[in-house]
Order: sequence, then structure tokens, then C-alpha cells
Amino acid sequence: MTTRNLLSATALRTGSLISFVAAAPAFAATAQPATTVVAPSGAAPTGQVDKSIVITGSRIRLPNLQSLEPQTSYNFNDARERNFTNVADALNELPGIRGSVTPAGAQGSFGQGVNFVNSYGLGSNRTLTLVNGRRFVTSNPATNFGNASPGTQVDLNVIPDILVDRIDVVSVGGAPVYGSDAIAGVVNVILRSKYNGLEVQGVSGITEENDNFRWNVSALWGHNFLNDRLNITLSGSHDVVDGVLYNDRAFLRKNIGGVINPTSAQALASRAPGVTNLNDGRLNPDIGYNNSTTDGFPGTVLAHDVGIPLLTQGGLITATNVSCASPLNPASCFGVYSPNALFFDDQGNLQHFNQGVWSGANTSAALVG
Repeated sequence: MTTRNLLSATALRTGSLISFVAAAPAFAATAQPATTVVAPSGAAPTGQVDKSIVITGSRIRLPNLQSLEPQTSYNFNDARERNFTNVADALNELPGIRGSVTPAGAQGSFGQGVNFVNSYGLGSNRTLTLVNGRRFVTSNPATNFGNASPGTQVDLNVIPDILVDRIDVVSVGGAPVYGSDAIAGVVNVILRSKYNGLEVQGVSGITEENDNFRWNVSALWGHNFLNDRLNITLSGSHDVVDGVLYNDRAFLRKNIGGVINPTSAQALASRAPGVTNLNDGRLNPDIGYNNSTTDGFPGTVLAHDVGIPLLTQGGLITATNVSCASPLNPASCFGVYSPNALFFDDQGNLQHFNQGVWSGANTSAALVG
């Protein structure tokens, strides 16, 4: 049997079998007859060297294993099949990415309509967004209204979804390469390159409540020139979203929230006559006032129609030089029942103000009596 050892690969080749004669002891005088073994079919003839190599192990490069960090690759064709028209909306479906700064969420000081990526809820300023592996122009600049918020966030609304090929997401491991703005992760948007042809798509939708109608039209065109040495690709997208207001949903209009459960003395001083725990707006009227730590009643209860106290469109009189206990006082004294309180409507006229039911720092619009 002939065994060949190859560098950088493991190979085993069976050559022609030759006769094997066992060595006889020194004191044996009789020679043993030779045994002939027939070589298997297909083996190389005796005297010839078979140079063929059979590889059983190698270092073939695998595209999915090129990254040193765990990486999630999102093929955007899947997003288009689900009628996503925005890169950020598709990313927000992935585990670990939170859509905190979106047209449907908080905008804060970033401006209206932006869509930032927020990995693991660590803040949008801790997730770096790249386009084709390069940093992109930030959508978080300083304005006339103040300095820029922390971070170099990229508004993903500016990237036409029809131009996106895939999205690579690297969690946590981007900070050593890119810095502190990649502590939570790196999102790399890979665009379609050397596109040749024309593609047009349109999407529309509406909610089951027959509102928030939205539609999108996008187009992609590309062509090769100079014997495929030059490619020009153009794309564009237009989105229209009607939007939904908070009060457009019945369960949100109820405005259920936690309010302070006052003592009997506090309720007597701050509420209209006849308002008790049975009709003050709490969801469970069987819960009494919180008069002691041993009465079994909690310090906070759930109530409906919870709002911000003293909030009006035209302005509210909150203090005068007249005592809050005086019936001549037109002010709405904080935490004190004020039946004669006045406020200014949007036309500047004085109107009677409904205080609601005081409950600590919140007020319910369900006034009884």
C-alpha cells in the first residue's frame, strides 16, 4: 500500500498491491512460498505513478463566514414582498431593533418625519448607519432652534427602498472600528449596483378603520455604457401618508391612566359636592379612598379620561389677589375646587372652566355635579 501525504490538503491514494513476504526467523531453514495478491481493477499499472489528487478537506472561502462578528443579512426582496416602502420599517421588524424615532413615535428635537435606527433601545445615537460600507450624511444637524442632538443618525427615509439590495446588521462589535456611535451596532445598507433596465412599482394601503391611507410610487432605471465599463443608475420614490391622530382610536380616547388615590379629606377639599369614589372616574369604584396604610386600598388607581390639569387653548386664570375660597375668585386654584373658574377660548372670550375631578397631579374630564 502506498500512502501520499499532501501539504494544505488531506489525500489518500491506494496504489497497486504488491506481494508481501513475512520474514522468517533466523533458525528456520525452509523458505515460505510467495503469495501473489491481484491488484483491484482501476488501479494504476505496476511501475506507473498515479498523480491524481482527491481532496477531502480544504480552506474554501464561504461568503457567509467572512465576517469576524455575528452578522444578520436581510434580503430586501423579502421586504418588498411584504409591501414595505421604507428601509426603517423593515428593520424595525428584526429582533433587537427598536423603532423609537419614527414618524409614528417620538420626534423630540430631531424634526418631523425622520426614521432612525435604534438597536437594543440604547439610543439612536449609538447605532451607526452606513451606505455601501461608507458613512452617510447625517440627518441630525444643528438648526436655528438649537444645537444638534447627540449622534450622527441617518434618516432612512432618504434612501429609496427600490434601490436597496440587502441590509447587513452587525450587533455590538462595531465600536472598536467605528467608535462610540457604533456601540449598539452597525447597519450597512447595500444598494443595487450595475442595474440595467427599468423597474416601476406602486403600493397603497388603508387600515381596517378606513383611515391612514398611504401610497408609494418608486422607479429604478439603469443602463450600461462603453461596453459595460460605465453604468448609470437612477432611482426615485414618493410617499404620501395621511396619518392617524391619537384620538382617532376609541381605546386611546378613553385615556386610561394611573392617578393618585386621595384621602377622604383631600377629596372633600378638591372635588365638587357629590363626587365620591363611586363616580370620580376610577375604573374600579369598589376601591375606596386611601386613608391609611392598613385599609387595603392602594395609593394609585386606574381612571378614564385622565388629562393634564390647567391646560386650555386660549389660557387659564390660575391666580388672583382674591382668596381661592372666595366665590368671587375667577381663578382655577391648583388642587382646590373652584366652581367659578374662568378661561379664555380660542377667540379670546371668557368662558366657564370645567375643572374636572382633581386627583393629585392629574385631572379627569368626567365631572359629576
